[in-house]
Amino acid sequence: MDLLYLSGTTALDLYHLHPHVPYEITMPDDIRGQTHMCMRNLKEVLDDQGVTWREVVKVNRFQTDMSESEAIEDVMHQYFDFGSGGLR
Repeated sequence: MDLLYLSGTTALDLYHLHPHVPYEITMPDDIRGQTHMCMRNLKEVLDDQGVTWREVVKVNRFQTDMSESEAIEDVMHQYFDFGSGGLR
């Protein structure tokens, strides 16, 4: 069985310089835009490896503002389209 582990995904562009260059650090201002960027970054890696969202076993999400949970989950549901199943 092959496993793919991903970690540390942010709303930054997937490919950027290291160390970070200040002018490169641009991301959406709102949580929905940031979540879309994270999910697109993950999808790019999954696609490259031939993995679909249905094969993702676990997602750990870390956020600083719990009042944004609903917005984050709304966006994540667009990627994990499993009907009425829970996403927590």
